Amino acid sequence: MFAVRMFFLLALLGISMPGSTMELVSVSGNKTNLNALHKSKMWTLVFVWSLDCVACEKQKPMLEAFHNDHRLANAHVIGIVSDGDEHTDAIKQRIKGNALSFNSYIPESDRFNEEFSKLSYADFKGTPTYLLYEPGGTLAGVHAGVIQRSKLEEIVGPAEQLQTPSMDLIR
Repeated sequence: MFAVRMFFLLALLGISMPGSTMELVSVSGNKTNLNALHKSKMWTLVFVWSLDCVACEKQKPMLEAFHNDHRLANAHVIGIVSDGDEHTDAIKQRIKGNALSFNSYIPESDRFNEEFSKLSYADFKGTPTYLLYEPGGTLAGVHAGVIQRSKLEEIVGPAEQLQTPSMDLIR
């Protein structure tokens, strides 16, 4: 419960934390980094998941709905699979089986914990873990464990109040 309160307190107070250039690879093999995946006028919810995480699988339908409802206006979801690059084949199979509309990326296995610690000022505890970035890419908060959609919408706003798509869609 403390982690949820801290997540929202940081976001509501606008306390910023440093970004990271965490190197990632898409399941199709394209290299990118976490900073490149932010959209300037949108919130970015990074969902860190793993292959053996039952709670992650239970969160995916909610995250899928959240992403689809918000992606044209003010927020989008990105997945990062903490299992790392030595599990690429299994990760590809899981992603293919889920058919989610948000993309998931694979970090270098030997650098994930170090990069996570750099960008969150905390050790990686397990999955699911969430990183929430403000529009523009400033880290607003970190949350370990299951999260409710209503809590996300307390920060980014409810989807039904959104009127026009973001210019980031053109980007």
